[in-house]
Amino acid sequence: MPVLLEVNVAGESTKFGFKSDTLVEQFLQINALKRIEINGLMGMAPWTPDPEKVRPIFRHLRELKEQCENLLGVPYPI
Repeated sequence: MPVLLEVNVAGESTKFGFKSDTLVEQFLQINALKRIEINGLMGMAPWTPDPEKVRPIFRHLRELKEQCENLLGVPYPI
């Protein structure tokens, strides 16, 4: 089954998903699960009317994606 892994990039208690450090530590084990196909990561930034405040959150998510790609040696489409 194709999946996106949810990451709680902002560390909010009202959001779900992997903590950033936990995801990287466990990524290869998660990727080894035979019944899922990881197609990328997803995250929710905190609500704010100022888009500049959420840019660092999405930048961090992109950096996590790149770390996961480096662990596998292949890029993700998402």
